[in-house]
Amino acid sequence: MQQKLLFLIPVYRHNPEKVIYDIRRLFPSSEIIVIDDGEGLNITNMNHVEIVKHKTNMGLAKSLIDGYEKALQKTADYIIKIDADLEYPLYPVKNIIDILNKTQKTSGAYVELKRSISTNGIVDGLFHIIFGVIEGSLLIKKRMFQHSPGLHVYRKETLIRILPKVKEIYQLINVKWGLDLVFLHLANHEGKLVAYTISKHEWIERRSKIKILRQIFATTGLLLILKYYSIANSLNTNGVHEVNLSELAFEKDIVEKDLIS
Repeated sequence: MQQKLLFLIPVYRHNPEKVIYDIRRLFPSSEIIVIDDGEGLNITNMNHVEIVKHKTNMGLAKSLIDGYEKALQKTADYIIKIDADLEYPLYPVKNIIDILNKTQKTSGAYVELKRSISTNGIVDGLFHIIFGVIEGSLLIKKRMFQHSPGLHVYRKETLIRILPKVKEIYQLINVKWGLDLVFLHLANHEGKLVAYTISKHEWIERRSKIKILRQIFATTGLLLILKYYSIANSLNTNGVHEVNLSELAFEKDIVEKDLIS
């Protein structure tokens, strides 16, 4: 039986039409929910696209909560959160779903792009390397190869269990950013996460030093707050299931080019 997929796209300062086009091309029967965080989007092709609108910019945290709440009203088996900036390719999704279907002890997955000084520059590259280690160690007990991976795949039943806790945390600390890391942490408490790391990719990012400093302060503040409220250390984690090449069912040349084991 084919699993039902739903893609959740939070949008602020990006046009989601290209990623919507790619989703329709690769997963034609999937549903799509776009969270318009104060942008006033006008999407030309609305087939199978539902838009949740914020009148003003409320931040990614509120977008995720509203989006996942809406997604849980649907019949999808898996809910995939992806950004509209085309940072992450969609081809890992099918393989991740195959792995999750084979292993019921998993709660979900995340896709990360292995960041380095060569892809991101010295300052941005070091930021990703250092904070990937810190965030991964504190929240899922495994090193991550970038700061805050942006493509998440969750079983519907995982989100049913963790969303109330995320909403409680949001009300407690009232942040605009960072709940995607909290989702990973809580999902890891529900079962093993699949870590899908792409070592070679086309995405090259060069953020300003001001933006990097803001993210350093925001990330550090979030982790300190989580520790203060005993969130990051109060739950047992189930470990991370790293993608093994033998588990993947797509072309060998793509595997050898794009994945690490």
